[in-house]
Amino acid sequence: MLDETKANGNLPSILLSILTGPFLLTIIAVDSLTKSLKEVGEASEEVFRGERLPILESEVKNLTETIN
Repeated sequence: MLDETKANGNLPSILLSILTGPFLLTIIAVDSLTKSLKEVGEASEEVFRGERLPILESEVKNLTETIN
């Protein structure tokens, strides 16, 4: 009877030991996913801002004409 009480008392410790690894891996995966999504968002923001688009010659001519 004493052994059965010990076995039931160890059950939470065993479950905690088993679930610790997957819990830590989940935290690391969520952190990595968050950083990746943030980088993708920043990259798409740069594309929509137009910094990576080529400058067209007609736009340069129009700008020089308006300045002069």
